Amino acid sequence: MAKRNRARGPEKSRRRRPKREPYDRVLIVCEGTKTEPDYFREIVSAYRLSSANVVVGSGRGSDPESVVATAVERYEEDPDYDGVYVVVDRDTHVGFASAEDRMRNAPGGLRKVAHLIPSTPCFEYWLLLHFEETAKPYAKTGRRSPCANVIRDLEVHLPSYSKGGGGTFADTRDRVEEAKARAVRRLIEAKRAGTENPTTHVHVVVERLQTLREGGTGSDP
Repeated sequence: MAKRNRARGPEKSRRRRPKREPYDRVLIVCEGTKTEPDYFREIVSAYRLSSANVVVGSGRGSDPESVVATAVERYEEDPDYDGVYVVVDRDTHVGFASAEDRMRNAPGGLRKVAHLIPSTPCFEYWLLLHFEETAKPYAKTGRRSPCANVIRDLEVHLPSYSKGGGGTFADTRDRVEEAKARAVRRLIEAKRAGTENPTTHVHVVVERLQTLREGGTGSDP
């Protein structure tokens, strides 16, 4: 006789929700829908952070202004965050200045916890810094965008890299401290030179996640 399947009770059938831990809660909103969110989720998993404390999502549009707007909406729906990080590419976006203005004039408590995290020209420059420190400005060449040229340089060191391919943090984790130091140096040098090409602020988010359990806040130079 075939065994009857017993109906599962509501407690067993219901998925367990992640438990909020007694450290800060942060929101990360990314311009990309795969590469950047997957990268930060990999960090959350690698450092065994609770996904109830670190919420990672994507903007509703692919330009910095739309990503900032999404972060504002998410915060207004749930203002219980100690840090809100908006990860965007400068690349060839014309609306970047508007995104900066909206962050500076963010409503209420968001202004105190919001951080715009740009990369010039794009997020892949942060990955490239794991392998080399370059101050070479990136520009469009033929049909190649500035970001496509960064990716070409990155593939010299990381041939398996593909946008949205996953596993990026695992491939670069052992070099992350070098990348953080290089990112800080580049920002200092770029400020002196009066240019932001190339620079990245992604190390600020990475540092925050690395030290979240200890109450770290992450910081720019």
